Amino acid sequence: MAKPAKKEAAAAEKASTSDKPKFGVPELAEALGIEPTSVRVKLRNAEIEKDGRSYGWNTQKDFDAVVKQLKSTPDKAEKASKPAAEDKAPKKAPPKKK
Repeated sequence: MAKPAKKEAAAAEKASTSDKPKFGVPELAEALGIEPTSVRVKLRNAEIEKDGRSYGWNTQKDFDAVVKQLKSTPDKAEKASKPAAEDKAPKKAPPKKK
């Protein structure tokens, strides 16, 4: 009875690996020359949809289109930061009323 369980596990593993896209975040990171975490941020900012639970592309054409889109899309500007305290003139307290 143990042998069929191994076959089922092997079949399930084989099915899951065949569903895996040919091109994913690691390949995209290499193509763009940045870290995988940065690639994911760029993909979210570009509003590129995930293929199920992860990003992935099955054809070179689809992959190249994403690379081109990410290279042409500027990064979102960082949040407008407040000026440094030393840049601001110190606020004076209003005069006290008698």
